[in-house]
Amino acid sequence: MNALVAPIIAVVFIVWLIYLTFTRKLKQHRDEVFAGLFFMVVWVVILVVVS
Repeated sequence: MNALVAPIIAVVFIVWLIYLTFTRKLKQHRDEVFAGLFFMVVWVVILVVVS
């Protein structure tokens, strides 16, 4: 179950980014996008180091 959480969260985040891009609200949510991308990068690094 834990192995599925990270990909599901990543897919939800990517869908949210696509939604923001098409509604042209990406600039308004720039801080949240950067925080989400940083979180995903840290998550991937942790998974690679632990594996």
